[in-house]
Amino acid sequence: MDAYDYDFLNTIRSEDKIERAIVYNHDRSVFLPERKGTETEVAFTLEEFLLMERKILTHSHVDSGYLTDRLLSWADIQTAAFFRLHEIIAATPQSISAFSPGMVLPGNLSMRENFLSTYEQLYVNGAMIVDGIVDVNIRQKEMAKVAKNMSDYLKENELKFGYKYNEWGIF
Repeated sequence: MDAYDYDFLNTIRSEDKIERAIVYNHDRSVFLPERKGTETEVAFTLEEFLLMERKILTHSHVDSGYLTDRLLSWADIQTAAFFRLHEIIAATPQSISAFSPGMVLPGNLSMRENFLSTYEQLYVNGAMIVDGIVDVNIRQKEMAKVAKNMSDYLKENELKFGYKYNEWGIF
């Protein structure tokens, strides 16, 4: 966590209405200044994403109460891998999770595709399960299982795919 800006992390963790992001260089200098988004995303142009190679993207997730909101989304993982970020960090009031792509990058397509498709299935299957459940208590239990599956997948496959994953306070 040497390149993390704790002041910004604490600020965005207390924000509960919109996602916010900032992009850093390794020396903690700001590469792209803070940007505010919507409840579900912070927008960057393709040109900006292409300039983020080996940078650190720190952003917040709006916490709707589901445990999967406290993890890196499939879009987060995909963004980090495809644009060769050094690290992507997601923060909510309850948690921080960070992913460094390592070998899960273009150039090692079979590993990248295998990793991304499996993580996507965990994410999509979880959303499909929850969409079909009306009772809020059952929905929370199912989402907890999905979140644990996603988290376990990231933890268990670090060596196989050559990335680094950390989480703090998710469950």
